[in-house]
Order: sequence, then structure tokens, then C-alpha cells
Amino acid sequence: MNFNKKLLTSVSISLLLLSYSLFLNVKSIDFTDEMLKSTHIKEQIFTKLEANLKSQKYMLYISITAITILLFALYKLLWRYRETQKRLLLGKKNEKHHKNMHSKLLKYSNDLEKEISKKTAELELNTYTHFLSALPNRNRLLEDSNTYEFKQMALLNIDKFQKFNDVYGEDIGNIALKLSADFLNSKISDSSTFLYHIGGDEFVIAVKDSIKLNNTLFIKKIEDILNCYKRESFIYEDKKFNFMMSAGLAFSGSKKMMAYADMALKDAKMQRSEMLECLSLTTTKS
Repeated sequence: MNFNKKLLTSVSISLLLLSYSLFLNVKSIDFTDEMLKSTHIKEQIFTKLEANLKSQKYMLYISITAITILLFALYKLLWRYRETQKRLLLGKKNEKHHKNMHSKLLKYSNDLEKEISKKTAELELNTYTHFLSALPNRNRLLEDSNTYEFKQMALLNIDKFQKFNDVYGEDIGNIALKLSADFLNSKISDSSTFLYHIGGDEFVIAVKDSIKLNNTLFIKKIEDILNCYKRESFIYEDKKFNFMMSAGLAFSGSKKMMAYADMALKDAKMQRSEMLECLSLTTTKS
């Protein structure tokens, strides 16, 4: 606003100077005509010519000054216009840059959120899933024990698996565990029955609703699983394996069900001789 006021003032002064110089020129010409009519024409002509010449010089100076001021004002106006255009272009560039930065930051935020979600899911998977069988692990069993009131629980253990592991190696042993886990998982079809791989060669089957599966039926179900497992042949490359399982069952005890099932499992293994192939199963009630 200050610049525009100054510019208008400069143009106004230039126009006033031009008008004044024209006025002097016209006045000098009229005055010369009058002097030509007087008696002392010669002297007055020279006097007036000299005054007129001075007036014309003065008018020329004024005109040059006015034109200079006007040209300077026009130059300043043009310069101001160019500066304004540059600032507009710079503003557009900055706005575009800010939009690009905003888009990049938004994309980075979304990518970071996805990465955090992915890492959180991986952490939860590693925390609550057995790395070998992909079944829920001991941590998940402990949390589910607080969430659900399990009515029946069976602790299953592969007989003499450590000896098998020592003979064939850990890699083959891991494959046997994975095949065993897949076998047990195929036998669980009830939505109220959960299968856990709590470590090594130990698995847990837990039931949260005993209405559909009472204690007698649960015992029968575990017997069927153990008998089927004994008859199952596990084949890997050119090797064929057969295993047996022992199980300990518990039907009450809330948070102590695992301990009761473990005691029952130990009793089952103690009652089994090394050559005995029949089912050995012990139940414990609290």
C-alpha cells in the first residue's frame, strides 16, 4: 500500500510539472505577440526572446525532470510487478513442496503404522504360538485358563521320544513333532475343545464346555486319539515311524488342572512297562 501511494504521488507530480511547463510556453508566446505591437519593438523583442529562451530552457528542464520521474515510476512499477510475480511463483512452488511433503509424511505415517501392526502381530504370534507346530503354546494356555473355566484337560506325551531324538537327530525329531501335531489337530473338531503344544513332545487338550462332552465321553475321546496315534505311520522320505502316547486327565481344579493332569500322566507312564503297547491312562479328580 505505501509503495502504491508513493507511485501515484510521483506520477501526479510529473503531470503537474508538464502542465506548468506548457502553461509557461503558451504565456511566453502570447506575451511576445503583445510586445511586437509596442513602440520599442526591437529592444523588447530581444528582451522577450531572452526571457522566452530562459523560459523554454526552464520548461525543458521541467519536462526532462517530469519524464525522468515518470520513467522511474514506470520502472518501479514494472520492477514491483516482476517481484510480485516472482513471489507468486515462489509461493506456488512452496505450496506444491508442502503438499508433496505432506503426502510423503502421510505415506510414511501409514507405512510406519502398518509396520508397527505387522511387528505387533509377529510379536503376538511368537509369544502365543509354538514355533514348530504353529499351535497355541503354553503362554496361550495360561491366558486361556484365566479366560475360560476348563472342565476337562488331558496332558499328552509321546513315549520315549527323547531316545528317538537321540538316534535320528533333532531335525528328524522336529519333523516327527510337527507330524504328530498335525495328527492331533485333525482329531479336534469341536469348537469348545482346544489343542496346545506346550513344549517338546507335550500337548494339551482342554475342554471349556462339558455339556456336549461329559467326562465319560472325554475319556473315550482321548482313548480313541491314543489308539489311532499308535496305529498311525509317519513317513518322511524313506523313513517310516510309529509312536505311542501316554495321557493324564484332570476334570477339576481350576488353575491346578495342569498340575493334576501332570501327576496323572506320571502315574500312567509308571504303570506302562517298556514292551506294553496297550493304552495306559489315569484320571485324577480334586
